Amino acid sequence: MVTGAGRAPALGVWALDDAPPGAGATLIGAAVGSAFLILGFAAALSRTGPTRAMALGALWVLGAGASFALVLGQPGGDSLANLADHTALRAEDGHLFVGGEFLGHLWFVPWGAGEPADRGAPLLMAARLAGWVGWAGMLLCAAALVAPVRGAVDRGALAAVTCGAPYTLLLAGYPQSTALMSALVPLYLAASLAASRGGRSPGLLAVAGGGLLALACTAHGAAYWLGAGVVALLAGWARRGERRSAVLFGLSFLVLWAGITAAEWSLIHRSRTMPWSFLSRAFDLAGFADSFGGPLDLSRPLHPASLAALAAELWRWSASVVPLLPLAAVSAPLLWWRGRRTQASGLGFLALSAGGALLLWACWNTWYGYPADWDVTAVAALTVQLALVSWLVQAGPSPWRQALLGCAVPLQLTMAIELGARFTGWPG
Repeated sequence: MVTGAGRAPALGVWALDDAPPGAGATLIGAAVGSAFLILGFAAALSRTGPTRAMALGALWVLGAGASFALVLGQPGGDSLANLADHTALRAEDGHLFVGGEFLGHLWFVPWGAGEPADRGAPLLMAARLAGWVGWAGMLLCAAALVAPVRGAVDRGALAAVTCGAPYTLLLAGYPQSTALMSALVPLYLAASLAASRGGRSPGLLAVAGGGLLALACTAHGAAYWLGAGVVALLAGWARRGERRSAVLFGLSFLVLWAGITAAEWSLIHRSRTMPWSFLSRAFDLAGFADSFGGPLDLSRPLHPASLAALAAELWRWSASVVPLLPLAAVSAPLLWWRGRRTQASGLGFLALSAGGALLLWACWNTWYGYPADWDVTAVAALTVQLALVSWLVQAGPSPWRQALLGCAVPLQLTMAIELGARFTGWPG
């Protein structure tokens, strides 16, 4: 754990030895960022119709522009050189198409091939472009979740909690094949949230949801674990008699998934593969099993030692990448006591998605030490965060919710700065 004098506010949470930025700079940055986020979202979401869309578009431009302040992949994080090596088209070495990450790797190939002498700059731009897509998805999720809430400041604070989560750091140009999956998942969640509520164009939303899930799954296998949330979508469509939407969702997913998987299969014969590449003739069950072995000991999941290790890692993880979770856990009884139901907010869909993603987090082997493999299981952080915001919306307005939001926004930004310092180098 991080110890010693002069350490930043994340004292005791992180398991790395490198020194974080100063506490004063971190807290000042978080305070300024919190005020900007809350006021910006309050102003944008107080508008209606095309004006709101334009205001959210302005926030998208600001967020995309801010990504240029970071150059990710410096010492302490995954490197651009590593990504360049994995996506280089060198027939003499064999091309690396990792099973379960095919589309994510393939996204970077044409960017790097266009400038073979200096592949770092175009690959970083490709990662940023993917992140901008994900940032649009985060804005859409925030707008959908806070739609039932009255009061501009209340909506602004809830949206700021949604979009100010440490997850958004991965949308600032993270140089790994997970970048495309991290960008597609927020779009999938936004489309599925809209589909879960019915309304206009249910068939179009179902096609979009199924297609985006297929793209996310073929970009990186971590997205498969979000499939648990599809159960809630299917139940909602059945309850409303919208079986056509369920069929369209399934067809959209299967057609895209089958086509991309067939393309990956066709390239396996000239690829360097990993032992977890299930499409490869060199697939090794032992190598696949080595991918697991995280905080939950699958050989004895109910053993006290296994549960204690899981609880300790869950605390460290939630305190750093989903700080809203421990805050909400403390406030839950008071919020529940004062709570009142609003219109459907997609809580069931998000909760099931979070459950599947948390199962991946609990089993995944973080080979390089926490938090260096956090990008793989970041879908758990995202879905837990969105489920908590959805629950806060359902709980209804109260002084307790306002106090929780007031603590959560700067705390989240503080942890994002801490994460950036250790995971990528800060600033670039």
